[in-house]
Amino acid sequence: MQDANDADRRECPEYAEPRNLIAHRNGPVAPDAGTAPVVPADPDGQSAGPAEQLRRDAELFRGVFRNMNAGVMVLRPVHAHGDDCADFTLLDINPAGERLSSLTRAECTGSLLSGLLPVPVAATLREALARAWRSGIAEHLPSFLYSDKIRGCWRHYFISRADSGDLLLIYEDVTERYTALANLAAGEEKYRALVENTPDIIMRFDGDLRLACVNAAVSPYLGPPEALMGRGVAELGLAPQVAEFWARQLRGVLESGRPVQTDYVFHGPAGRVLFDWRLVPERRGDGGVASVLSLLRDVTRQRSMEHDFRTLFRKLITSFAVHEMLLDDEGRPVDFRFLTVNPAFEAMAGRRAEDVLGRAGSEVFGPQDPAWIATLGRVALTGEPLHTERYSRNMGKWLEMAVYRVRERQFAIIAADITERRNARRERRLGAARLSALHRLSRMDAAPERSIMRFALEQAVRLTGSELGYLALVDGGRVPADGVLWSHLMTEPARLAAPSGDARDGRTDGRTDGRAGVAGPWSEVVRSGQPEIRNEAPTGGGGWAGVSGAPGVSGQPDAPDSANTAGLTSAMGVRDVPGAPGAEPVHRVGDISLWRHLAVPVLEEGRLVAVAGVANKDMPYERADHRQLELFMHGMWEHIARRRAMVSLRRAKESAEAANRSKDEFLANMSHELRTPLNGVLGMLQLLDGPDLSDERRGYLRTAVESGHALLRIIDDLLDLSALGAGGSGLRDEPFDPAAVLRQVAEMVGPAARRR
Repeated sequence: MQDANDADRRECPEYAEPRNLIAHRNGPVAPDAGTAPVVPADPDGQSAGPAEQLRRDAELFRGVFRNMNAGVMVLRPVHAHGDDCADFTLLDINPAGERLSSLTRAECTGSLLSGLLPVPVAATLREALARAWRSGIAEHLPSFLYSDKIRGCWRHYFISRADSGDLLLIYEDVTERYTALANLAAGEEKYRALVENTPDIIMRFDGDLRLACVNAAVSPYLGPPEALMGRGVAELGLAPQVAEFWARQLRGVLESGRPVQTDYVFHGPAGRVLFDWRLVPERRGDGGVASVLSLLRDVTRQRSMEHDFRTLFRKLITSFAVHEMLLDDEGRPVDFRFLTVNPAFEAMAGRRAEDVLGRAGSEVFGPQDPAWIATLGRVALTGEPLHTERYSRNMGKWLEMAVYRVRERQFAIIAADITERRNARRERRLGAARLSALHRLSRMDAAPERSIMRFALEQAVRLTGSELGYLALVDGGRVPADGVLWSHLMTEPARLAAPSGDARDGRTDGRTDGRAGVAGPWSEVVRSGQPEIRNEAPTGGGGWAGVSGAPGVSGQPDAPDSANTAGLTSAMGVRDVPGAPGAEPVHRVGDISLWRHLAVPVLEEGRLVAVAGVANKDMPYERADHRQLELFMHGMWEHIARRRAMVSLRRAKESAEAANRSKDEFLANMSHELRTPLNGVLGMLQLLDGPDLSDERRGYLRTAVESGHALLRIIDDLLDLSALGAGGSGLRDEPFDPAAVLRQVAEMVGPAARRR
């Protein structure tokens, strides 16, 4: 027998079957049968003899042993004392066993099992192997965790004893199976917990419309779940018509196999409840419907909130619109489509919802600004929100906008009209700038009038955000040829203000008095005395449609991009802003087209003295521009009028002072001229006084002398008055006799009084 087994090993040296097992399966083999010749088969394919059959069985066993997926170890007990087995020797192991146990056949053959496996595993297997060896009954071990220092896995073991006493240990790795079962159990547990704890009512009805499963959420409506199990629809405590409705819906799903979703109003102990009811068919393996899963979700509060939201959406005073971003083939934003708008949007945009829903922005408002479309696309594609203030050229309003993503490729815009607020803020800012400019202007006392006017003109252009401006001085209802001042950008004013009646065709104004005036954009204001605001809507490119850019440093929106303004610089050095195709500018001055124009009259005591104008602002001129230009130019002209009045007053003062000096000189000369003859008269009167005069005549003479002296004092007083006006005299202390003064006055006027 040993020779035969050795021959078998030599014949198939790799994974040879243990000899005792071969002997057990194929019967006893003669000691010299190891090299027995193969008996030829009969022509009909029948076996030639027992030796050939034995060889074939051995080959079959070796093939199965080598190729089976389960690991197989052939073990022999050692140190056997009666029924005691201390350990087991490994006689052979198949390739699957090598792979599963991380062993190699050449190194482990002949080794003890306790030295090949981890200690806990070896101890468990040794007990089972010993039982199978003692009893001869196959052992089937429950799956247990096989682990060592490197890894852990689940193994399934089967032990069988051969008649020779050798043991076959067959094992397989069931880790994936156990992991799947564990995951399934965990999933079922989670599903059970989810079903039990969800607020939705979950019910399963079988083909007979009986309740097969229900969760605890049904308790407030139909009672405890355990009392409902196995009942039919009519036995759930529903009103007859409600039960009939339920049965009809369930039966329809069973028959059609199609799911159903509807709103369902339930009247129960909790009052009126609105459910979102879904019926889902559950199919058998053959595709038929085995049961119906009913899902009832309380949406009462949700529907109420939706109703409130719709009401708020309709009553919202701010514009609200939802859009879908449109992309090109390369995924770049190119436009947007209107999905939803509220009434506030309709009022703000001046368009009805049915006229914009489903349409692209370019269809509703014309070509869109690519930069603005890219900004909206970033919100719709990345979810990055945006809050900005922008000017809508379509609506002619400033909007405060909050833009956020609703869902993939969709975004919402909440917009509020802040035109009035922004205008007020801009008026405050411009008012401060205007006051600052007027303060600077008030300090230009020594500057010529033309310099003051030019400074005011440049400040007006800056305040209104315009490109150019002019100041046309009016004299007698006309603008003289030298009465127009242009802002510094107008490099050749002579070519702009030639005497003509129409700036477009060069005709004269028809005057026959030889005082032909210069016509221009100021002509209408000169004729009517009213301000002029004209705004042509330039739409020369995408940047002029839709929503403009954010405001720049000066408080005005950014100018159109270079693509819209390239090549628009005229020979005059001023940009000629293009208008809509086929549109005409409001004025044309030389080579310059004025697409937007603001002009205001400048009045002095109700009389038109000048016209101030600005032109070609990036955005339409507004009330704030008109107010600031009017106030600033009025302040400028008041300053000029005040300067002129000061000059007139100064000249009048100089004339008055000259007249006063002449008067003083006249009085001084006249006093000297009067004093000389008066002194002669007094001298002659003194000579007449003699002893031969009667008392009456002597009284007359004394009166004449005193009157002469009085007249002399009056002349002295006139000289003192002249000196006082020149600052050369003052009051002086001098003694006098009041009684004498009174007597002298009485004597002078007494004769005349007596005659009356």
